[in-house]
Amino acid sequence: MACDPRASEPGGLRRAAAAAWQPAGLVYLAALLGGLAVGLWPEGVYPGGEVYRPAALPTLRTLAASQVAFWLLAYPLIVLFRADAGRPWRWWPDTLVESLVWAFLTIPFYIPAVYLGDAVAADALRAAIYIAFLWPFAWACGAWLSSSRRGRSVVLLGSVCAALGLPAAWYITAEFLAGAGLSECLWRIAPITQAWQVSAPRGLSVWPQPSWTVLVWPAAAVGVIAAFALRPRK
Repeated sequence: MACDPRASEPGGLRRAAAAAWQPAGLVYLAALLGGLAVGLWPEGVYPGGEVYRPAALPTLRTLAASQVAFWLLAYPLIVLFRADAGRPWRWWPDTLVESLVWAFLTIPFYIPAVYLGDAVAADALRAAIYIAFLWPFAWACGAWLSSSRRGRSVVLLGSVCAALGLPAAWYITAEFLAGAGLSECLWRIAPITQAWQVSAPRGLSVWPQPSWTVLVWPAAAVGVIAAFALRPRK
């Protein structure tokens, strides 16, 4: 996958941090604002026009869901646009520093989300840990999109399926195949639904449970990298 020796030269960290504030950073901030807004006014998006008044506002849950949507839907497209503009994907320092800067920017959003959602700091930390374990998968997809035109559509489809296809599969099994035993597994695998689950207020542990749900996505990242290395070349 793409590598640029200039990434390690002096000033590379400053350039990577500065890049996080450019359009991609604005997209990330917009996703956070959208997630927090949905949590503040859940009745505005609740299907069927029904009045939805939960005991506590789902602000932390919707904020975590918006981060999942960014990393699986927006981030691969951002990398693709950068690649088409001639900017190679670089793990160090660009991608890592940029991701850490965005994680730092999330803190001011977590504070009101925790307060309004009747949650505690441990709940926010648990949600943040789960989101961080999605990074490798998003990075691997971005690296492929930036490094090769072959298979781009498959990578984008895989990312979209992870973000939207798995929750849709959960809904179908929960509604029509409730006795098949698949709905619980799909709920845990689908990143949107699991992010919703792990960011529930007043959870019992800091680490997302069950533990295997946070390891699925680094394993998927390894699979993407292996597929990239083994792809047919002409």
